[in-house]
Amino acid sequence: MRRILLSAAIIIAAAIAVSCTKGEIKCNSFDRDIVKPLPEGAPECALQDSLRIHYSLQLPTGEKWAEARESIIRSVIDEKSYGGDDTLSIDAHINSLIDNYYKEYNETMAGYDEKEMHFPPFAYNYDFTGGFLEPYQEKNVVTYKIGGNAYTGGAHGMYWETYFTFNMEDGKRVAVSFFVPEEKIDALRDLLYGKLSDTEGFFPDFVTEETELATENFFVNQDGMTFVYNPYEVGPYSSGIIMANVAWSEIEAL
Repeated sequence: MRRILLSAAIIIAAAIAVSCTKGEIKCNSFDRDIVKPLPEGAPECALQDSLRIHYSLQLPTGEKWAEARESIIRSVIDEKSYGGDDTLSIDAHINSLIDNYYKEYNETMAGYDEKEMHFPPFAYNYDFTGGFLEPYQEKNVVTYKIGGNAYTGGAHGMYWETYFTFNMEDGKRVAVSFFVPEEKIDALRDLLYGKLSDTEGFFPDFVTEETELATENFFVNQDGMTFVYNPYEVGPYSSGIIMANVAWSEIEAL
């Protein structure tokens, strides 16, 4: 049974310096978990924790990767937690966000009889993991992937994948235009639409003339550029995350 019959929250936090295995990028590894189990006596239908927060992120160190750190931190915290305070460390910002989640959850649960709690809506979940993919040496770039999901009540939660690609030489983020000239972006969009049309889960009704198919949410490897569309971007929630790969040979032929 997944339920752990403990009355107190279990809090584990750690932030230690490690060396990433992806190329020569040095990182700090931020890991923190908070688990608040369902109380003893909760209904048998509630077979999961009352609250689970999990963060595990590689954070690149060094002046060269300052822009990368900024992109990563802003993608996993909200503006309220960030607060524009650049004097705080990234660890402090993330810990602030996690503490806010925990505080808001306890405030929401205040006044409820623990024995009456059941799922839904008393099982909340926040999960973020992030790290570098293998560098693509031919283009001298590396992609950072963030995976996240959250459930705060309702019929279902939400999940997503976010990608940032950086120049290995200077640590700066690169856009689609780094690989595809601006004058060929429209041709790339047409190519992507054709690929998506043949993809299970794609719904043409979700795409309008304003829909950005050549999105900045992409990763690169030896196979080419893969564009990532999270739920509701080019299909309903049931379609999940949809990806479209464009081979380097196709990009060269645009």
